[in-house]
Amino acid sequence: RDDATPPPRTLTHTHTSTQHHVDAFCHLTDDTNPIHRAPTAPSSATSPIVPGILSASLFPSLISKHHPGSIYVSQTLTFRHPIPVDQPVHVHLERRGTRHGLAHFSCTISLSSVSSSGVDDDDDDDDATIAVDGIATVKLPSPSE
Repeated sequence: RDDATPPPRTLTHTHTSTQHHVDAFCHLTDDTNPIHRAPTAPSSATSPIVPGILSASLFPSLISKHHPGSIYVSQTLTFRHPIPVDQPVHVHLERRGTRHGLAHFSCTISLSSVSSSGVDDDDDDDDATIAVDGIATVKLPSPSE
């Protein structure tokens, strides 16, 4: 990126957490909650859900892709809706301002409505179901870094 180009105010990404991602995360964190595991009985109607912190980790990941070297300072989170495994989600960050070298982002993860053809039918996110939201504070690297 050219140093004269200002960083984007809005960052977006679409992501799908698979059962493999969830299993690896649960193994690393010693999370044994059965709500994150695939049902063993074929008749079980309950599908596993993505751990909230695994979902929330999409925020710093997206920020660091656009601001390499940034340092996450704080994050507030509200978990509003479970995210089923294999459900595509939209990650959206909006930079609200920068003060004293700290950038403040509003953060949301919303459930995507992807059709069976794989096309995102959710052209306007006004009706999207918010799964996770919060505010992130990030120390951005100075242009010389």
